[in-house]
Amino acid sequence: MQIPIEELPESLQSLIQQARQSNTPITLTQSDEPLATIMPLSQKTIRPSFGFMQGTGEIMGDIVGPTEQP
Repeated sequence: MQIPIEELPESLQSLIQQARQSNTPITLTQSDEPLATIMPLSQKTIRPSFGFMQGTGEIMGDIVGPTEQP
């Protein structure tokens, strides 16, 4: 779900701007229990869901041939 920031109450808009400017997360709590975290997105936190680990693995040995039976 996406909600435009203009539709949020002024106090929440202010918190979002504060998180963006300070580049630090803000945790919302209720009775000392964390409920949500407001944090600015950066290029490091946004990654594609397919292929993001490309080039990080290595094939060792024959992956097509039969395995050894004990």
